[in-house]
Amino acid sequence: GFWLAFAIALQMPPTLGLALYLVGAGFYGEFGDFVDPELDVWRPREDSRVAVFLQIFLVIVGVLVLNLLIAIMNSVYERVRTSAVAEMLHEKALLILAIERLWLPLWVRARGR
Repeated sequence: GFWLAFAIALQMPPTLGLALYLVGAGFYGEFGDFVDPELDVWRPREDSRVAVFLQIFLVIVGVLVLNLLIAIMNSVYERVRTSAVAEMLHEKALLILAIERLWLPLWVRARGR
């Protein structure tokens, strides 16, 4: 979808070269040095080892950040769950107290007769 939208915006046919151009532009932020979209030719950079290390680094950082997000969400979930149990027990105690205040005097009067 994104690739086709760029093809329409750039008024070019949707080719593999354009897809590689967009991947290169997304990774490196360079819209002219990575792929020539008119020729549909993959043109690697001069120092491809740096590009490979950068891509590996980006994948590792992405996985670590996702793992950190999962850990934070788990911690928040546990805190909310603990708080919810305490809140549920408090509401249960209030409900029992309200029932005892309402029905206990009626029950005592009924038994006393």
